[in-house]
Amino acid sequence: MKKIVSILLVVLVMTISFSFQLTEAQAAHHHRRATGKNHTLTFKKGDTVVGAIIKINGKVYFNCAVKKAPMKGTVKNGVIWPWKRELKGKKIIKNSDILKKVVVHTRKVTGENKTLDFKKGDTVVGSVIKINGKTYTDSVIKNAPMVGTVTSGVIWPWDSEIKDKPIIKNEDILTT
Repeated sequence: MKKIVSILLVVLVMTISFSFQLTEAQAAHHHRRATGKNHTLTFKKGDTVVGAIIKINGKVYFNCAVKKAPMKGTVKNGVIWPWKRELKGKKIIKNSDILKKVVVHTRKVTGENKTLDFKKGDTVVGSVIKINGKTYTDSVIKNAPMVGTVTSGVIWPWDSEIKDKPIIKNEDILTT
């Protein structure tokens, strides 16, 4: 009985040892690299990455992973070619989402007491916004349902410029 237990123990130790060697071999094959705290590394197309901040194709993703990246990017506070346990519980960003075209909007500032026209779909903030025969003051319209004008404001403002401003709902704009 003692001999069987000894043999099982040896087999168990060998199995555990082999599994660690396999993990290390896999990591070495892919050149596992960790960024370190508050550092950034560039990864290449085909790499698998996990990290606090992943920037790829003009987009930023937080606390997630990308498997077989469709293009190069950067990872901050993360790992290139992580171990499986490091991927556990992380949101995996789909390559199809990464490859979606990034729409870049041109920010336009009216200037004090000057007016600009905005288009359907624009986000605007301003002292005076006129749309659909209505006038709104010190407000924000996201994804405008139609054309209008903004005075003393911004078309495609920064997030900090719309913080703490009331957002006008499109259904309120469209009701007569």
